[in-house]
Amino acid sequence: MKIAIVEDTKIHVKQLESHLDRYQQEEGETFEVFTFSDGLKFLDSIKQGYDIIFMDINMPYIDGMETAKRLREIDRYACLIFITELSQYAISGYEVAAFDFVVKPVSYEMFRPKLAKAIAEVNKNNLGKLCIRNKDVIRMVKIQDIYYIETVQHKIIYHLANEDVEVWDSLDKAESRLPPGRFARCGTSYLVNLAHVVMVKGNTVTLPNTTLPISRLKKKEFIDSLIKFTML
Repeated sequence: MKIAIVEDTKIHVKQLESHLDRYQQEEGETFEVFTFSDGLKFLDSIKQGYDIIFMDINMPYIDGMETAKRLREIDRYACLIFITELSQYAISGYEVAAFDFVVKPVSYEMFRPKLAKAIAEVNKNNLGKLCIRNKDVIRMVKIQDIYYIETVQHKIIYHLANEDVEVWDSLDKAESRLPPGRFARCGTSYLVNLAHVVMVKGNTVTLPNTTLPISRLKKKEFIDSLIKFTML
């Protein structure tokens, strides 16, 4: 599990690293821990794909809230925990889907249950990985990173969070390898990850950074699938 600490004060970084080490020893977990002294450095590394992010609010260059907003433009799933001296940020944290917050100084007794909850949330949201094969190249991608899949002639394009992957395949075959109930067709050419749906309006479905058409024949089925997904 990849964990990022975005904090500009060394003493607080060391404290969090110590808490993570202790938790690993007690629970048998294995973490890859990455530390960043400001939000810009963290955002430059965002393609690493962090599972849990501990983020300070008051940092140089850009503060933690602005960093979190930019994070959410790319990654909607990372479990974000704010670390701050100001408890009022807990309210505004909802704007960026913050999972939790802790107030400095962070004791292990405070830290441990919040980390345990975050790990449980990551495991719940982890939909597994999909093997994408194209000739002699095999790619493993997180299913949660797939926004939608598009068919173009005899190829399909996996539109991911940070890139597009084009392979020779059919939409039917791709759909058969995906978890049931997580994806739905909005037309003959598109298979949508329902977890990334922002809005359905008229005959369109909005995803992060794109809007797709919903065919008249698929509209009821698509909306029914979306409603069922939200009840999972």
